[in-house]
Amino acid sequence: MPAFGALAAVPDELPSHVAAALPTSGMTALGAIDHARGPEDGPLLVIGATGGD
Repeated sequence: MPAFGALAAVPDELPSHVAAALPTSGMTALGAIDHARGPEDGPLLVIGATGGD
């Protein structure tokens, strides 16, 4: 069984190919933040955060 939160219900009116692409923007952003953080894990300013549809 997947970890809690690994699965989400997809509304019937949302096409599968659109639902499959939704997490991509979030995963990309989290990867960039993890890469950009310094050793102190202090504040990080994100400029131009937009949707990814």
